[in-house]
Order: sequence, then structure tokens, then C-alpha cells
Amino acid sequence: MDEIQELKESVNPINEEDLEDMHERLETLFRKHYFDTSRIFKYYAAGGEGGGAFDLSMTEWWQLANDCQYPGGKDPNKIEKTDIERCFHETEVSKRFYK
Repeated sequence: MDEIQELKESVNPINEEDLEDMHERLETLFRKHYFDTSRIFKYYAAGGEGGGAFDLSMTEWWQLANDCQYPGGKDPNKIEKTDIERCFHETEVSKRFYK
């Protein structure tokens, strides 16, 4: 438990100015890559489970993750399989919340 508390204490809170800056940079990034991201999403969403082009199933999500070589890749910043699954489930929860 001490390790968790140490980690929490090591994270510096973000101030309003930095938060606004980060928001602007993310918005710029998303706008710049919107069409490519949209095209990639539609490709995987239509990926063989008979579903529509507006959501990803867990199988389609895994296909995307594997094609990107996220799980177990050679990149030192690889994403663990459990994190990939958690990300999928978190987006599913968010999707229900915003409907």
C-alpha cells in the first residue's frame, strides 16, 4: 500500500493553463488525423463479424491491436494485453454514458 501512496504523491497536479494547452494540442492532433483515423476505424469495424461500421467488437479491437503490434511488441513502451482489454471495456462504458 505504501508503494501506491508514493506513486500518488509523485504525480504533480496539472494546473488550468497546462490543461488548456494540452487540450488545444490534442484537438489539433485529432483534427489533423481525423480522416485517416476515421478510415482506419471503419476498416476494422467492418471486420468480418457482421457488425456495422460504427462500433468495434472485442475481436475487431484485438485485430487492430495485433496489427499495430501493441501486445508483446518490441517497442519498450509496449502495451500489456490486460491494458488493451481494459481500454476496450472503458470505451464501452463511456459509449453507454454518452448515448
